[in-house]
Amino acid sequence: RHPEDIRRIRRDVLTTNDALVTLSMMVRGPELTSLEVAKSDLALMRELGLRGCIHVGCGESSRQSAAVTQLLQQGLLGPDLTFIHCCMCTDEELRAIGDSGGTVSIPAAIDANMPGLGMPATGRALKAGMRPSLSIDAEVSSAGDMFSVMRAAMTAQQMEAARDPAEGEMAGFTARDLLAFATIEGARAFGLGESTGSLTPGKQADLIMICADDLNLA
Repeated sequence: RHPEDIRRIRRDVLTTNDALVTLSMMVRGPELTSLEVAKSDLALMRELGLRGCIHVGCGESSRQSAAVTQLLQQGLLGPDLTFIHCCMCTDEELRAIGDSGGTVSIPAAIDANMPGLGMPATGRALKAGMRPSLSIDAEVSSAGDMFSVMRAAMTAQQMEAARDPAEGEMAGFTARDLLAFATIEGARAFGLGESTGSLTPGKQADLIMICADDLNLA
């Protein structure tokens, strides 16, 4: 089960949801532990008023655990959860996440390059009615910048379109969409959409200025 020390961190260190640094909880869902442990972790997360994320749909073995379906059947899905990867989640599971108000985060560079995880689910999430966010997952095997992730998501989508043009068109997205996935959708996924993630009066922002006509951005 999740270490109880998170209670101390919530009480003494990261006490509010509107500070510069906020606390969330990594929950091991039924794909990585037992359903009972997952239920216990989620109960602790919600008792402390936190948001959480769960890795699901990671490779062929995940089809057997059907983690999202298990959580759905137990009434444990909700708008306080972000699901990472989702490569092998069924379309029904993706829709169930969306219907619950939950979000998905696609570490496209890891998904596209780590053997066995599956194709990035960016387009499938869109088809299921969600606006996905993008993430890194593990900097030991993937670049830690969002441009690499955006390019990986676009490349994977182009491959899907080449395999099945009709399917690719239905799940297509633009460069503008990708920029939103990498910024505002990530903020929304962790409940920070009102304070950061877009250039809006009153929001916090660290700005990176990019020369759009540089050759490397062609």
